[in-house]
Amino acid sequence: MTTTIFNSWLDWLNGEMVKQNRVVLLIVDNFIAHKVSSRSNVKLHFFPPNYTARAQQLDAGIIKSFQDSFKRHLFQRVFERIPIVNGVEDFVKELTIFDAVDWSFEAWKDVKPSTVVNCPHKCKMASEKWQDAHSEVPAVVPSTNFSAALLVVQNLVSFDDDSV
Repeated sequence: MTTTIFNSWLDWLNGEMVKQNRVVLLIVDNFIAHKVSSRSNVKLHFFPPNYTARAQQLDAGIIKSFQDSFKRHLFQRVFERIPIVNGVEDFVKELTIFDAVDWSFEAWKDVKPSTVVNCPHKCKMASEKWQDAHSEVPAVVPSTNFSAALLVVQNLVSFDDDSV
């Protein structure tokens, strides 16, 4: 990602929002290429400093769960083939892209839905687990009131700088 690419994409998104007569709030990390200005119909709100790593929900369990499952499939294949192959080189030569795709598909099926939906809680972006939440999220926030939209986002996402 570069500033030029991000600006270009943001201009496109803003154009789409203008056509649809919509205004959106886009929450972005502090990556240097993202340091650009809001547009007329796309308002930017940046994560606090050093918050991005905590907010990477995929890293908070989804990728680890996927990788662990993928490795299980790989090692299962290794252990099945040990008596047949003549060393690591022969084993590796037998591997195909189809094997990797197949293991990826199976690994994704092994990722539990609860792992995905509870990542905001694990990242400390939500005070409670999704299935334990009792409060309702507002369905619509008036697009003309950015402070109200930001308040909704901040209530849903904990930006406690002291715990970063």
